[in-house]
Amino acid sequence: MMIYYTKEEQSLIDLCDELQIENPEYLRKYHQKNDFLPEQPDSILVSGMKLYIPSSPEIRKINGEIRYENKSLYDFPVNGKYPFDFRLCKGSYHMSQCNLPQKQYHLKI
Repeated sequence: MMIYYTKEEQSLIDLCDELQIENPEYLRKYHQKNDFLPEQPDSILVSGMKLYIPSSPEIRKINGEIRYENKSLYDFPVNGKYPFDFRLCKGSYHMSQCNLPQKQYHLKI
């Protein structure tokens, strides 16, 4: 655990991006759990406000909990791999639009 003093107009989301915590609500809960005189951090923090922030090993543990509970604000691929090859998106493409005749479908009951 470390003590952090907030910057001017810094939000919890900004701080989470800086610390690489995947959900700001977990940072809020961490601070409240470790503060003897709990300050309720809002989305915009007061400049110079003291926050208790997790260390690197604690951040890894917190992010593991966030992912386990499926509450990450980041989008991670299934099994760590995307289902397509990004290299296939390279190149030049020609696109056109044409109007096809509409087919009429009849529903038989």
